[in-house]
Amino acid sequence: MSLALHNSLTGQKELFQPIHPGEVRMYVCGPTVYADLHIGNFRTIVAFDTLARYLRHLGYTVKKAQNFTDIDDKTIRRALEEGIPLFELTQRYIDTYHRDARRLGIAEQAEPRATAYIPAIIRFIEGLIAGGHAYAALGSVYFSVPSLADYGALSHRPAEAMLAGARVEPEPGKRDPRDFALWKAALAGEPSWESPWGAGRPGWHIECSVMSEAILGVPFDIHGAGEDLLFPHNENELAQTRALTGEPLARFWLHGGMLAMGGEEMHKSIGNTFSVPAVLERISPAALRLFLLSAHYRSPLAVDDEALEAAQTAVRRITNVLRRLRSVAPKDPGALGGKEWEAFHAALDDDFNTAGAQGALFDLVRRANTRADANMRADEAAGLLTTLEAMLDVLGIDLSAPGDDGDDGVQELVDRRQEARARRDFAEADAIRAQLASLGVQVEDTPQGPRWFRTARR
Repeated sequence: MSLALHNSLTGQKELFQPIHPGEVRMYVCGPTVYADLHIGNFRTIVAFDTLARYLRHLGYTVKKAQNFTDIDDKTIRRALEEGIPLFELTQRYIDTYHRDARRLGIAEQAEPRATAYIPAIIRFIEGLIAGGHAYAALGSVYFSVPSLADYGALSHRPAEAMLAGARVEPEPGKRDPRDFALWKAALAGEPSWESPWGAGRPGWHIECSVMSEAILGVPFDIHGAGEDLLFPHNENELAQTRALTGEPLARFWLHGGMLAMGGEEMHKSIGNTFSVPAVLERISPAALRLFLLSAHYRSPLAVDDEALEAAQTAVRRITNVLRRLRSVAPKDPGALGGKEWEAFHAALDDDFNTAGAQGALFDLVRRANTRADANMRADEAAGLLTTLEAMLDVLGIDLSAPGDDGDDGVQELVDRRQEARARRDFAEADAIRAQLASLGVQVEDTPQGPRWFRTARR
């Protein structure tokens, strides 16, 4: 089976084939850096980071970019409220993004900032004006929606729905209420740059069109975003680029579902958010990543205390079986494969179904536990271990953090208990077992020696 992805542009699942053989170019709409990101933001980020991992696993070279919107109404308003320069504010939240992204295992990528592309944005707008797709009005520049016959091709909305959903701007000079700003005339106290139309700053939508073209070229293979950006943001990106170049910006448009809490979509604007640091006080980074990948990326995902704790319990199950396999398997890697490996690939090939992939992973965990209880052979353990580790690598699940796979001093206690048993000091051995139990660790005494696993997270 080959990878097929649901393309928002066509509304259908299509066989994925890159524009250039062996190479995939991917752009993801990144955060607007005016506040700390919440785990709903990171759901989209983790999903497309994992897709890039899977594409690399399939043998593709992947060039991926994810932007920072560091100039828009929200960033300007927050900087003014705090009385600090815009660039000081945005750098603060870029730094906190990097802190959280590192903990969640987000791979390195190009990370363009809108403010670094002002000259390119101006040139892009000049081209749209020259082609009759944009017009200047009172120091601002607007894209003319009626100038593009197939506007709406991405969101598939009727004209009245697009008007209702657009950010209708009341500035005088707009010719059509659907038209949107490419360049905004400077207001008092706002950051601004000189342009042929006077001092101003770029509109939101133009930024992604320019940055993605500059880094990846046009068209590129995959454009990823949350479904909340489908209209008007992604629609306007597509319109701008098609109007200027005749190209559709991206071949595949992928949109991720929203994270919900208490029955409502998670948004900073209504305050129903969980920050990454707050969640990581309760569960491990591996458990959070596992949770964020536990539903199909296009489906909604509900978060509550039970769901987070279930993810941590799942990580403990994986960690325990890894430890059991490593106690039996030789150091040399085993043969990669098996029915679970085939099911894992089949799920990811079917519109990147990470929920199905996790199902295959836990099928392997169950089989490994069953076989471990039957005193499996070393070569069998090696094959199961290699396959399980490969699955975790594709999903980006890193179990090296304390409380996941690190022993946190547990192994030393297990060794001390074994030494006490060897000299028949059963009182000390029992005391150490009780100490281990208080750490959420259970010890099994086997003919091959003691094995331990966690029953709870500290």
